[in-house]
Parts: sequence; C-alpha cells; structure tokens
Amino acid sequence: MFHGTLDEKSLRYLRKYCDYFSELALQDYECHQFLRFNLACSIIALARKCIGLLLPWNEELEELTSLSWIDIETPFRYLFVLFSNSSPDLAQKCEKYCELSQLTNSRNQYQTQQTASDTSMIIE
Repeated sequence: MFHGTLDEKSLRYLRKYCDYFSELALQDYECHQFLRFNLACSIIALARKCIGLLLPWNEELEELTSLSWIDIETPFRYLFVLFSNSSPDLAQKCEKYCELSQLTNSRNQYQTQQTASDTSMIIE
C-alpha cells in the first residue's frame, strides 16, 4: 500500500478500474437502490483500494464530495461482492488491499479521533 501522488501507471489502472466498476454497476439492477452520486464515489473508492491506496476515501475526497466513508460504505461493499463474483481471479489479486474489516476499523479510529478533537475544541 502506498501514500501520496499517483504515477502514470497507477493512474491508468485507477481509470481502468473505475471504467470496469462503472460497467459492472450499470449491468446490475440492484445498484439502482443506491444514490447515483454515492455509487459513483464508491466506484472511485474501490478503484483506489484496488490499486493499493491506504485510504480509499480520504479527507480531501470528503471535502470535495461532502460524503463521508459511512455514506459510501454500503455501495462499496456491494460493488466489491459483485467484483468478486464477476472476476474472481482479479478480485483475489485485489483482495489483499480490500480487507474490508481493516478498512472499517481504520475509518472508525479516524472518526473517533476527529470526534475527540471536535469535542475538545468545543470545550475550550
């Protein structure tokens, strides 16, 4: 897993994953249950996770979209299951990056820290 800016190869893979997940979502009727914007953001998050980014949904993306991880977690998980079913070999390669329980735990820890710092600011 890596941090920071993406090189050209990683950016190319990111775009390919986004295209693939978009097509996958368009072909699955159950994806209509999600808000389109949330689904699009979860596609980006899943693509970021598959190329090995530590946090698929970071503060910058939250600010740009006004969506938190909680807003996109359900479509993200649904898309990952679709991905696993449609391309088991490719999903298996990405699975080491898509440890969903770790992802949720890291987001929960981050949110707990944010809440604690927000509370301390209010108290001061």
